[in-house]
Amino acid sequence: MHVIIDDYGMGVYKKSERVVIKKQGKVVDEIPFFEIEDIFFVTKGAVLSTDVIEECMKHGIQIHLLDYRQQPIASVYSPMLHATVKTRREQILSLQDYRSVEMVKEFLTAKITNQYRVLKYYLKSRKETDEYESINMLAEKVFEHVLLIQKIQGNSIADVRDKFFAIEGRAATFYWDGVQLILQKKVDFPGREQRGTQDPVNMMFNYGYAILGGYVQSAILRAGLEPFAGLLHTDRPGKSSLQYDLIEVFRQPVVDRAVISIVTKGFHPVLEEGQLDLKTRTRLRDKIFERLDSHERYNGKRYTIKTIIQMQTRELASYFRENKPYKAFVGSW
Repeated sequence: MHVIIDDYGMGVYKKSERVVIKKQGKVVDEIPFFEIEDIFFVTKGAVLSTDVIEECMKHGIQIHLLDYRQQPIASVYSPMLHATVKTRREQILSLQDYRSVEMVKEFLTAKITNQYRVLKYYLKSRKETDEYESINMLAEKVFEHVLLIQKIQGNSIADVRDKFFAIEGRAATFYWDGVQLILQKKVDFPGREQRGTQDPVNMMFNYGYAILGGYVQSAILRAGLEPFAGLLHTDRPGKSSLQYDLIEVFRQPVVDRAVISIVTKGFHPVLEEGQLDLKTRTRLRDKIFERLDSHERYNGKRYTIKTIIQMQTRELASYFRENKPYKAFVGSW
């Protein structure tokens, strides 16, 4: 179980072998420690007991503080989670050779394919609509960029990083134009806006990416990878660059499908004091949990997406450490 604390004034305390969650002094939930995998704080003004921190470390539970822009503020975890030094050494060394180029190809091929498949998924119910041809054309435009990504060659990621970003950006433009057409009859969606947006649908995407980012960060740490040594996204103090790389693969099948599903079914997000209100956050959070718990085919079997996230990070660690094959996840449609 992943516990989300996302409302001002909430407190997390320890009572015997349970986490007790309070809001304004009233108990709203009690959860045994053995059922918890992670605790995420996506709010200001919350309280966390040091007794809870100590017990979480004993149980291998990670605690993450996130902001609404997907940026991790802090992570608290046991030092026993670290894997072999070789994993991190090879991860960092890969930045100077072909491995970083091959991995970024995998990430972006999967990301763009997932963008294509999200648009195709929502075309299934729009065959008789005016916008069908336009969305289908945009989906095909997105997919054309997969071949462009795969053609890139370089001795290290530094040689070709700008080329990757340019192609990724062009594909994203077509993708978000398609999402805008899908949503246009339900909400006034202006297209993708990130920093400082006051558009409620964009804020839903940002909030969803913050939750997903916490899951990815947790998986990175459990796999023994170095979160600050990204491949496509460059390392910068305080920036979990590898999380930004890996989250690209899962944005579309988890968060984008959750937001689009909610909005196309007639739900209108509401802002309260410049933030999504509790009802909107709860509805979106529940849908994201539903997507994370949904099953997808991976390596010939069916797993939940949250399990696939962990498997992907462990396989990435094996790639760096043992040069084992790595294939980034592509969702179904």
